[in-house]
Amino acid sequence: MTANDTICAPATAPGPASIAVIRVSGPDTFRVLDRLFAGRASRQPSHTVRLRWLARGGRPIDQLMLAVFRAPRSYTGEDSAELSCHGGAAVTDAVLAALFEAGCRPARPGEFTRRAVLNRRLTLSQAEAVRDLVSARTPAALRNALARYSGDADRLVAGLIDEVGTLRAETEHYLGFDELDAPAAPRLKERLARLESRLARLARAARANRVLGAEPRVAIVGRPNVGKSSLFNRLVGEARAIVAPEPGTTRDRVEASAVLFGRPVRFSDTAGLARPGSGKLGRRVRAGSLQALAASELVLAVFDGAEPARAADRAVLEAASGRPLVCVVNKSDLPRRLEPGLFNGHATVSVSALTGTGVSRLRRLVAERFRTDPAVGLAGERHAEVLEKARAHVRAARSAGLEAQSFELESAAAALSEFDRTGVPAALLDRVLAGFCIGK
Repeated sequence: MTANDTICAPATAPGPASIAVIRVSGPDTFRVLDRLFAGRASRQPSHTVRLRWLARGGRPIDQLMLAVFRAPRSYTGEDSAELSCHGGAAVTDAVLAALFEAGCRPARPGEFTRRAVLNRRLTLSQAEAVRDLVSARTPAALRNALARYSGDADRLVAGLIDEVGTLRAETEHYLGFDELDAPAAPRLKERLARLESRLARLARAARANRVLGAEPRVAIVGRPNVGKSSLFNRLVGEARAIVAPEPGTTRDRVEASAVLFGRPVRFSDTAGLARPGSGKLGRRVRAGSLQALAASELVLAVFDGAEPARAADRAVLEAASGRPLVCVVNKSDLPRRLEPGLFNGHATVSVSALTGTGVSRLRRLVAERFRTDPAVGLAGERHAEVLEKARAHVRAARSAGLEAQSFELESAAAALSEFDRTGVPAALLDRVLAGFCIGK
């Protein structure tokens, strides 16, 4: 498999449908299509659509719409085509088999977008936006992904690079002065401070926006019989988990999604965190709960407010240490007997899963934990890492002499240029394209 291969893959989901779209891209696109359309595809003008019969071995397979795009004015920057055939497995499989026989190979996941980046039809941030457009589930996620796809993120970072370059030019202008006598030195320090603050804010927004196109996972944990499943049902708005007075009712993890004040969230109701020595089944149950806890972006640790704290409650807090945590004191409809000093300053909410009291407040608190800033055209850990790296150099420049300050600003500009570098390392491109579907 090489980048010079001509590739094809369905761009639409499998299953019965009115149409299915199959993409073809690569240097032999029109030679392949000429074998299937009686030599007429290579004569079709770019960016046109024609109704044609596709045949294999002289036998017609389907009448379809053929759209052609000649290099470099295509999604991938290569000669490309899209075949819109009738939907369904039999037709799609027959068209793909004909394309394979004529010289195509199956595309790998994300390979069309990979070629678009390597051929400079898309920047790295635009490729990330393509992924997020596909997975967007809310208007905010869609707006943010569209902004990045249209180049807002590239323009924002280009502006930051220009600002850093201006500061560096002014710094070098004053290198001939005695540093204490440099007339603009105090003003430069102030501008560096403002730039550092802006980079920090943008990095925070990028990290917050990483959940725009996804459902952040929230694990509900606690010892057996504290009301985890009842609370889970309240939070998701339906009876998804079995509730019974006997401890240990929940054995398998139950998951469900809910939209909290416009923010999609996926809750996991876990089994009680039994102690490791409670038998083979107990250890397996505990392992499943710990796995859900480790995979979550937020933990709701549930406690029985009508009972004094037990060793198992403290074990729950220990298991959740180091994770973003909200402590939920259940059974607020009963007299409180749980010690108030148990939670060591963690956010605490009192609820009654039986009556619903306090659940709305908890839902709002969870939604607030995943607050995003879709107006900022940035999203994800990679964007945050680039901004934080540049911020570190700007921070160092603030306390440096003019010569070192110039060097740090040069390093800050270099860090920002990694946002959409022209020569993208394969490992970084693999990271960005992870999770892409085959036809994208």
